[in-house]
Amino acid sequence: MKLTDEMFFERFPAFFRNREEITNPRLVHGELAIDMGWRPIVWALLETLEADSADMGLDPASPEYPAVAQIKQKFGGLRVYLSRLPKGFYFYIQHAEMCSFRTCEKCGKPARPGWLNGTVLTLCLSCRKDEREAWGDGEWTEAGHLNLYPE
Repeated sequence: MKLTDEMFFERFPAFFRNREEITNPRLVHGELAIDMGWRPIVWALLETLEADSADMGLDPASPEYPAVAQIKQKFGGLRVYLSRLPKGFYFYIQHAEMCSFRTCEKCGKPARPGWLNGTVLTLCLSCRKDEREAWGDGEWTEAGHLNLYPE
């Protein structure tokens, strides 16, 4: 199933309640600035944060409830930024970000980070081939030192 921006906004309205106010160019009007491969990781993260917020007694209608500030790809990895995040929740974000370095950002299959024409991406073999063709047979270089979480 393709997880669209609207599906995220409908399922997690409290996390995206400020999306129309966000002025960051990487999250224009609250859009998720990531490809489809990482969306299940973000979905699972938000489900976990929602459940733990409820366990802590946080009211989703409260201005103190965590809110998404930015979700993007940076240096081949997922980055998730939330405002007003309780201290103990950072572990969940780190785990999601760690998972992204083993997951193709395009399709969600197992992958490794690497450079394509100077851009760091995390792609499976199939998506790597497609991206190389799209970039005019750009050169792919394995980014072994970026594999921070070996199998």
